[in-house]
Amino acid sequence: MKKKIYLAVLAVALSCTAFGCGVKKVEDPYVEIRQDLTEFVNEEIASIAPEREEAVSIYNSYFEKEEPNNEETLKALKETALPKMQSYLDKLNAIEVSTSEVEELKTLYVNAAQAQYEAMTLAVSALEEENPDYLTDAQTKIDEFKSYLTQYESKLKLLAADASITVNGELNYSDLTGGEDTQAETEAQTEENTEETFQMED
Repeated sequence: MKKKIYLAVLAVALSCTAFGCGVKKVEDPYVEIRQDLTEFVNEEIASIAPEREEAVSIYNSYFEKEEPNNEETLKALKETALPKMQSYLDKLNAIEVSTSEVEELKTLYVNAAQAQYEAMTLAVSALEEENPDYLTDAQTKIDEFKSYLTQYESKLKLLAADASITVNGELNYSDLTGGEDTQAETEAQTEENTEETFQMED
């Protein structure tokens, strides 16, 4: 009899282990992602954006002038724009995220910023060596930047939708102006520079 009772208790125990006893609360799988994503977009990126904005503004100012001063521009790029962009990249890379989903977004964002930085360094080379071919290479980097940013925006919207996060506004990331056939003077179209305005709300 004792043996039968023991087996019955064991059977109940196994049943509880396999199926759970009572009502089990279902955890939201997106809780951590939601917090990680909102912090990355609303706090981390926003806090370091001014350095990038200033660097991009200095770069673009060269193409906005009808008769740019190469020596003055070169000095501004080397002494201010590039250091600020490098500082921005360092801070961007140092941002810590806790989920693989947001890490993928961060990688795309870093790649976009890196492409901008490389475009700036090519512009410096063009001015130093008076070789407009470097500006063609710079335009290639600008195109890479746009590609990475498009991927970032697409993944961001999908992840936000999956995590039930409301996205307010549109993504606007300061773009670099491209240049072709540039020596002492260059004509190029400029794009409006605005900071990203994505806002995440639970």
